[in-house]
Amino acid sequence: MSTTVSPRLPPELEHFIFLIALKADYREARSLLLVAKRVFNWLIPHVFGVVEFSNSRSLPIAFNETIYKRYGCHVHDLHLETKQMACHLPLFPNIVNLTLRSQGAATSYLPALLDLPLERLSITLNFDPPSPELFQVFSKVAHLDLLTTLLSWSSFLPTVEELLHLPKLTHLSVPWTFEPSVLMLFLDRRRCPELRVAIVWGGRAPPGVDDPRVCLSKSHPMKKRNWDAGEREMDMWECAGGVIAE
Repeated sequence: MSTTVSPRLPPELEHFIFLIALKADYREARSLLLVAKRVFNWLIPHVFGVVEFSNSRSLPIAFNETIYKRYGCHVHDLHLETKQMACHLPLFPNIVNLTLRSQGAATSYLPALLDLPLERLSITLNFDPPSPELFQVFSKVAHLDLLTTLLSWSSFLPTVEELLHLPKLTHLSVPWTFEPSVLMLFLDRRRCPELRVAIVWGGRAPPGVDDPRVCLSKSHPMKKRNWDAGEREMDMWECAGGVIAE
C-alpha cells in the first residue's frame, strides 16, 4: 500500500511564502496566523508593523492595552487621530514613522516623542506655538510633514529663527498658506543643510518663495491615506523627489 507524503520545504522558503501571502492581502492575517505556531511567530512582527487608530477604523485591531504591551514593540509605522492615545505612546518604543492628526497633538505627545527613534513625522500644529521641545523632536527626523490651517509662526519669528536648525531634515511638506518667512528659514542651507525636497500643497507656492527644491502639489497627499505607503508602495516623498530630479 502506498501513501502520499506532503512535500517539506526548507523553513526559509516557507517563511518567505507566508510573507508574500500576507503582503498580498493583509485582510487574511487572522487566517494565516492560525496555520501553525511557527507561522504565527514569523508573521506577528509584520502584522503589527503598521498600525492605525483613527475615528473611522483601527488596524490591524482596535486598541487593546494588553495586546499592545506584548506586540507594540513591533510597530514602526503609527497613525493616530486622537490625543487620548498620548499616555499609551510608550507602548510603541520603536516607531520611526509617526502621523498625529488631532488638535493639540504636539503638546499632548511631546514628552513621549522625545524618546522615540523617529525618522518621519507628520503632525498637526493648528494651535501649537513653537517650543524648544518641539524643535528638538523636529531635529531628529529626515521627513517632516506639517499639516496646518492656522500656523502664525511669524508672530514668533525671533524664537523660530533661534530654534530652527535641523541637520537631518531632507524632506519637508507644508501647505501653500505656510508663513513664507518661516518656509525660507527651512530652505536656508545653513539651517537645514541636507534639505532636498520641499512639497508645497494647495496649488501654488507662498509669495516670494522661489527655490528649485520646491515641488507643488494640488492637494495634500495625505488625503489619499498614503501615510504608510512607503511600507507597501511609492510614497509622496519618493514621488516629489522624482519630480525635483526631472
